[in-house]
Amino acid sequence: MPMIHTRRNLSPRWAGAFLLVALATQVHAQETAIVQVDPRTQARVELSPKHLAIHFLLSGKTQMFDIEPTGADVRLATDDFNFDGHKDVAVVDSHDGVTEGYQIFLFDPTAQHFAPLEVKAGGSCAGLAEVTVDATSHTLYSACCGTTWILDAYRYTADGKLYLYQSTEETGLAEDPALQRLFGIKEGSAPIGRLLTYDDKGHVTARALAYRDSLSVVRANARVAVDHLALHDKPGVGVAKRFFVRGDAVEVEDVSGDLRWARVAYRSSAGASVHGWVTVTGLAPLSSAGQPGHEVR
Repeated sequence: MPMIHTRRNLSPRWAGAFLLVALATQVHAQETAIVQVDPRTQARVELSPKHLAIHFLLSGKTQMFDIEPTGADVRLATDDFNFDGHKDVAVVDSHDGVTEGYQIFLFDPTAQHFAPLEVKAGGSCAGLAEVTVDATSHTLYSACCGTTWILDAYRYTADGKLYLYQSTEETGLAEDPALQRLFGIKEGSAPIGRLLTYDDKGHVTARALAYRDSLSVVRANARVAVDHLALHDKPGVGVAKRFFVRGDAVEVEDVSGDLRWARVAYRSSAGASVHGWVTVTGLAPLSSAGQPGHEVR
């Protein structure tokens, strides 16, 4: 995902909505849409309270799917949810009046039929909700709202399987006074979590700190506030062979689970980079007058 300096707008957006002709009642949803799947394929999609029927206009074939809406306000949405150039269909509903869940049905051009998109358990949102399609990066973003908005990112494997690409977990930064100062966290600030990036096998390939509502990576500019600050390869492990000195400028990239250690990066004037772990208590905000020194990149 390209690094951005503003958080993602989480207002729902559904491409292809102009194709939908709503015939809905307030309690028992009934909706019909003519969907141009591709230049040669049209389908009439009918949504009833418990079923989704897809009628292919040229072949006459019909598919029927059972659905399990969690709320009364159910509707259709269309988009190219797997980035293959064909329109897909989603059943969208909300169980809490805030977050809309998505049941997506992908069109298979080889088999000439639709099939439910399988979503494995995982991520902060535990499924697809408030889906945003990013055709540039071939990413599906899923957003859910608890005490705040949280975002997950999904991508597809080479053989078309959906997998969790990025998600965040709670860090507790907002509860630690020293880290609050380093990151300039104030009441109402966007929550910062630990960003985990996965490969298509489910292995974590990268860790960083990021805003939970946008997945934008955030680092804190800090200075060494003690005479000598030991640099460790891992949090508190082994004998430190390298030290920072008072006034050295570093970037805070991550924190340990107990919030006592910070992973930092130091760049010399010659361009060399040093990475390691230091105690949080040995750091202070880089900027003066107590102003936060964090930057998004």
